[in-house]
Amino acid sequence: MDNKVRNSSFEVLRIVAIIFIVLSHLSWHGYADSSFVYSYIDNAFNRDLLRCLNLGNLGVDVFVMISGYFLIESNRVFLKKVLKLFTLTWFYGIIITVSVTILGVGGGASEIIKMASFPLVFGSNWFVTVYLILYTFHPYINRMLMYSKTMKPFIIIMALCFIWWVFPYTFLFKKDNYCNPVIAFFIMYVIGAYLRLYGEQLHKKTVNIVLLVCIVGWIGLPIMAEISKVQYVMNHVTYFYSTISLITIVLAACLVLAASRISITSMNINWLATFVFPIYLISDNYWIRIYIYDSIFHCKNYADSAYLPLTIVGQTAIIIIVCIITDLARRYIVMPLLNISFKNPIQRMYTKLDKYSEKLFS
Repeated sequence: MDNKVRNSSFEVLRIVAIIFIVLSHLSWHGYADSSFVYSYIDNAFNRDLLRCLNLGNLGVDVFVMISGYFLIESNRVFLKKVLKLFTLTWFYGIIITVSVTILGVGGGASEIIKMASFPLVFGSNWFVTVYLILYTFHPYINRMLMYSKTMKPFIIIMALCFIWWVFPYTFLFKKDNYCNPVIAFFIMYVIGAYLRLYGEQLHKKTVNIVLLVCIVGWIGLPIMAEISKVQYVMNHVTYFYSTISLITIVLAACLVLAASRISITSMNINWLATFVFPIYLISDNYWIRIYIYDSIFHCKNYADSAYLPLTIVGQTAIIIIVCIITDLARRYIVMPLLNISFKNPIQRMYTKLDKYSEKLFS
């Protein structure tokens, strides 16, 4: 997932995906009530807007499909990459937990110990955990998919996944046990790989029509729920925005396919895309979430405001800008200090890890 390998259009899509995730967290954790519904809001437009902004699962699907798109031609795991993801997760988990403990707004000694010992288990890092599981096993998944050198394995796997998980979840409302993130990531990975190998066979006009229908459907669902006047339907319409809901999967696939057909080359876009993962780690941290939305933004005070759309744009921009500034400080202040003391040992460790992973997956 190197910038020099990728078309910058995919970096644009990754930036859009992280904006989706930030918007979703803002809507879900900031404006929804304790039951994660919006029924307390009197302004119908604002209710529907906040429901539509549950874009986080769409962003997750896009991220994993992009991984499948690029990793399908990979036959090894780079342990150096795994370690970098782990250490970045550990760094922000510790820094944020220590900071909120010092400020007296959360954390505590026990939380610091847990974050230091198990950064992938504690601290809202489910995405990192599942992604590393998928990344670790992706060479074996690739061998299974590429064994016959035809699209048959892809069709069979996607059909079975649809029958066993997507269809029951979307149409039969079988929520329990259908949202296992490992299963969801596997489905998205296979779809992304399929798009890489066979996406050119899908007609552009058809893809554009499906994309438009999905966007209209995404916006229309809350409106139709509002028209129904059934409180249960209005409260649970966001169910259809789940990771393995059909509309979410198809919309994510169309976005990835659209990105693959656009050629953009921009060093600035590529550079900006390097902040995507830090933005996720910082903005989705448990302590950041529970403090920023209620104590700083006071989101629910603006839930009925006529200026809610502008308020959400401003809040989202603040979150992203603060995260970028924070990561710039890490890159240009903290990391140079660490490199002075640990540069040679770290480089030797990375070299050994690359050699070991090459032997392990050869």
